[in-house]
Amino acid sequence: SHSSIETFKDCPRRHYLDHVVYAYEDELEDPDVAGTDNYIDSATVGTLFHEVAEEAYWRKYSDQTEWEEALGQIQNRFEASDAECELAKDAIDRYFETALPEWEQLAAEWPFILDDYLDGLGGNVKGFVDGVFRKPSGELVVLDFKTTREKKSIQESYQLLLYFEAVNEYLDDSQIDSAGYVYVGEAGPDIDLYTPLDLLDYKDELERDLRAADTSNYGNYSNGDFCADCLHHSLG
Repeated sequence: SHSSIETFKDCPRRHYLDHVVYAYEDELEDPDVAGTDNYIDSATVGTLFHEVAEEAYWRKYSDQTEWEEALGQIQNRFEASDAECELAKDAIDRYFETALPEWEQLAAEWPFILDDYLDGLGGNVKGFVDGVFRKPSGELVVLDFKTTREKKSIQESYQLLLYFEAVNEYLDDSQIDSAGYVYVGEAGPDIDLYTPLDLLDYKDELERDLRAADTSNYGNYSNGDFCADCLHHSLG
C-alpha cells in the first residue's frame, strides 16, 4: 500500500515492524481520557467522514442534511466522541463548499490490486480509492479525501500515482485525466488536481522504493525526527 511505502521512506525498521511482521505497538493513550466526549482521535474523524461519504454514494445522498443524519448513525457504530463527530461534521460542511457535489461520482472506496506491478517483486500493490468522479466537462478524476490540517504534496507520497495507475488498468475505453486530493479538514475546503505527467515524474522513485521495501529488515534504519512518533520504543 502507499502508506507502507511512505513508512519505508522514513524508516525501514518501522516499515518492517508495521507492515511485515505486524509488531505490537506501545500503549500511548491515557485511559482516563480516551473514549470520553472531549477525546479527539484524528484517525477517527477521518474514518467518520470516509464512512459517511461511502454511504452517501451507495444511498445516493445529495443533500447535506442527509450526510449529517448518516453521520449521527455512524457515530454510534464507531462509538466516537461528540467532539470527534463535530469535527467530522465540519468536514462535511467543507465538502459541500467545494465543487465536488456537482460532479458525477462513479465509484467509492474502490478496492484494487496491482498484480505483477514490477518484475520480481515479492508481493502485490493494493489499496482503496476514495472516489472516481466525472467533471461536468467530461474529464475523469481520481480523488482522495483528506481531513488533515495540512496539505499533502506529490513529492512526499506515491498515493495518487498508484491510484492513477490502478484505475487506468481497469478502464477499457477511457483514461483518467487527473488525480488529486479533496481537503475537507482545516487545510480546506479545496481540491488540488495533478496531471498524469505530474504523477509519472515519480514513477522511477516509486519503483526504486518498492524494490527496497521488498527486502527491508528490522536492523536497517537510521535515527530522525520521525522517531518521536514511533510506536515501537519499547522494542529497543
